[in-house]
Amino acid sequence: MNKVWTQEEKDFIRQNSAYMRDKDMAEAISKIRGKKVSVQALRKQRAKLGINKMGGRGNFNLVKQQGTQSHNIARVIKRNN
Repeated sequence: MNKVWTQEEKDFIRQNSAYMRDKDMAEAISKIRGKKVSVQALRKQRAKLGINKMGGRGNFNLVKQQGTQSHNIARVIKRNN
């Protein structure tokens, strides 16, 4: 059964998507919930929030989309130059 994402969990994803890997965010939210959150579930929720990442190893760049409310975290950060 799918659990509804709390506002706190959504805020965590918004605030940390530019700095953390999806795997690490899923583990952190799993500890908070006390129940396993899969990486796929986290990615799906991130996509629903309008936060998209560029693909690639070690690349934390966010893709800025026009018309979304993700402008607060649309800072493009590249971890490995």
